[in-house]
Amino acid sequence: MPTVSLSQLQNRVWDRLDSNTLLYTAANLTDAINECLRVVNIATGFAQTTVQIPGLSQENRIFYDIPTGPGNILIPMRCQFESGYLYKYFPNAIGKAFAAWVTDTTASTGMPVSHWIPLGLKKFAIHPADSIGGSPIFITGVQELVPLVNLTDTVPIPNEYSDLIVNLSAQVLTLKETGALFKQSAAYYQVYLSQIKKLLLWRSAIMPRFFIPEMVQKP
Repeated sequence: MPTVSLSQLQNRVWDRLDSNTLLYTAANLTDAINECLRVVNIATGFAQTTVQIPGLSQENRIFYDIPTGPGNILIPMRCQFESGYLYKYFPNAIGKAFAAWVTDTTASTGMPVSHWIPLGLKKFAIHPADSIGGSPIFITGVQELVPLVNLTDTVPIPNEYSDLIVNLSAQVLTLKETGALFKQSAAYYQVYLSQIKKLLLWRSAIMPRFFIPEMVQKP
């Protein structure tokens, strides 16, 4: 996957801000870029990773913790037990399908571990519980990005996503402006909206919009 550095992103954002380095400092740009990287990553899931659950599966254990923090899983999406992916159930659905799911084990049901149940963003369950233990469990999902700090710091990101970061960062930085300057920068947000709706990971996501009325001068 292509990578882009903090320096490259800063220069592209400054290009949209008429290279005004006095009003928009490098520190301002760094904060805006890191914020927009997180926003776009949550919306599109461009950065994903797979982590192994520490300690392997434990005998008859149902609930497990997901490793979180920079570089780890932010939003869990898939679960793998040994070499196979598990079918995803939500709590209500697993309760309807398997009334005793919180006590089911591979020994009592005679079936292998087949399902996983996300419980928020930091925990999950497997069903039925592994009666033997000692098997690897992997979680794949949207990765929490490590903030960019130094100019040479890079983030792996597809080329089409870089434009999202640059356009949204330019609009965020000019929210404090008024009049014609704000109206001009708002165009970057409209471009961002048209780009991101083609890449959204979540079907029900709605991006906020705003409109700038035309000012009519009185004669």
